[in-house]
Amino acid sequence: MTREDAAPADAHAGAVYAPAWRVVIAALRVWSRAGLLLVAALVVLGSDVDMTPLVLFRAVAVAAALPALAALLLEQAFAGRLVRDGTRLVAHARGRRVEIPLDAVAEAVPWQVPLPGPGVTLRLHAGPSLAVALDDPGALLALLGAAPYRPIVRWAAARARARRAGWYRPLVRFALFGLVPGAILFRTHQWIAYGGTFGQYYLLGLRAYLGTFLIYWATVTLYLVLWSNPWRLVAEAVTLVGAWAAPADVTALRHRVERGYALSYYGGALLVLLLRLLP
Repeated sequence: MTREDAAPADAHAGAVYAPAWRVVIAALRVWSRAGLLLVAALVVLGSDVDMTPLVLFRAVAVAAALPALAALLLEQAFAGRLVRDGTRLVAHARGRRVEIPLDAVAEAVPWQVPLPGPGVTLRLHAGPSLAVALDDPGALLALLGAAPYRPIVRWAAARARARRAGWYRPLVRFALFGLVPGAILFRTHQWIAYGGTFGQYYLLGLRAYLGTFLIYWATVTLYLVLWSNPWRLVAEAVTLVGAWAAPADVTALRHRVERGYALSYYGGALLVLLLRLLP
């Protein structure tokens, strides 16, 4: 292991760690998703807990946000870039250069269960195996001369192409879209509690008025995160099954499923809002 100031521009972004760390990170990811489902069940089915905005924030933080953050920090700690350099696979991570001779790799096996995400296990002739997390493991398999066209690899490639659409999408999906139902519910509250759209502003001032709006907006945004989670799980499950049933058509299936997800998420959220506001 030697110091390396920069990775090659054509390297593949990923993370390299021991298989045990994969289990830890995967468990944190599952915990986060399951936590969102649990909080959603408490909201929908009701419980002895009064789900006020503050209680909701704390529940989402403990059940989902903290494990997701822990998983992200671990992934960043092991993050690196991989490239083939002659007869070696080189990983540039945190200013360090790790070299793996290609003849030391006995087998490159894509993860059949994509947790914490897609990836490849490198089984070495001597020494412990390495887990390599990659959005598109097919690129690494091709790099190593392994078969890159397995169903799970095609699924990962279609998923990676969809995820490249823009880092800002979660902001649009949750924070920006949350302004629509948040503003509607806030205005409804203002009319009921203060007799007009600007009732609280005239009575208590701008700070109280904006504070109430922020609470409504943040609460609705969290509800949208809870609403999105089961639809996302269904979308990934459908595309994963489709990848095994018809690997060659998984990209087209991914496009159809993403459109269905968007319709269910945006249209469903607005429908739920309409049903809530109806007398």
